Amino acid sequence: VLLGASVKGDNGDKAWNVTIKASDGTTFADIKSVFEGAGFETGDLGDASDAVGTGTFTNGAYSVVVAVTEADKGDPIVNYTVTNISP
Repeated sequence: VLLGASVKGDNGDKAWNVTIKASDGTTFADIKSVFEGAGFETGDLGDASDAVGTGTFTNGAYSVVVAVTEADKGDPIVNYTVTNISP
């Protein structure tokens, strides 16, 4: 984990953000497959290729924005921003 944070809004909603250095070989397509396998619906996919990209995933309780970028040394950097969308 490179960075992690959580915040609580005035109305009790929570949001989390974590940035990790993924193991070599992890791709955006791998992460997308994991979310879909867990029952998340895929939303907007911006600039997504098999290796890097951004996308949104929701499951009724949470909304997740994922961004995967290439690091200089080959291990991808992955950022997850999670918000709860149900009361």
